[in-house]
Amino acid sequence: MRKGLAGVSSKRYVDPTRMYSLGFAGYITVGFYMGNIAKPSIQSLLIEMQFNGQPLSTGTAFVVNTPTKGPHLVTNRHNVTGRHQETGEPLSKTAGVPTDIVVVHNRKGQTRQWVSRVEPLYANGTPRWVEHPTLGSVADFIAIQLTDLNDVDLFPYDPTNPGPALLVGPADSVSVIGHNCWRCFWRVGDRFSCFRTRG
Repeated sequence: MRKGLAGVSSKRYVDPTRMYSLGFAGYITVGFYMGNIAKPSIQSLLIEMQFNGQPLSTGTAFVVNTPTKGPHLVTNRHNVTGRHQETGEPLSKTAGVPTDIVVVHNRKGQTRQWVSRVEPLYANGTPRWVEHPTLGSVADFIAIQLTDLNDVDLFPYDPTNPGPALLVGPADSVSVIGHNCWRCFWRVGDRFSCFRTRG
């Protein structure tokens, strides 16, 4: 039986090259048995920025509900612009900037499976995302309305209810939950589990 980074037993191991070959088509099945999954672990979503279907980069996002316009995806502004937040230089070596964003959502009724949905970043040449009403492009975060939610389960954050205040001190354990370099992270109790899907 294989072990995860946090020592979580693996009932099944999926070859990372096989996982990568699946790309974002259909869904991806988790290779590690995780037991109970903390909600923040499934609220962080993997995203891939694309230029006319060609992958440029990956990042992390999450969903919030809005009172009037429904669910929005929140991520860093530099993800959707494809440019350095301070210098404005293209982040891709090809100088390509994203036209679409692929969101890897939780599959409906299956918290251990994902399904990809493509969201266009522009409508008639105009950015679909919303920036901070005061700071504008200075703030490195945006929100974009989600339009394709077929077979998707959403686990949004509620901006009006951020939860209890947390006091973090020196030497306290802090879990950072997200997707980075195609690694999927989950918080299991006080442990981290990692399933590596790309080298």
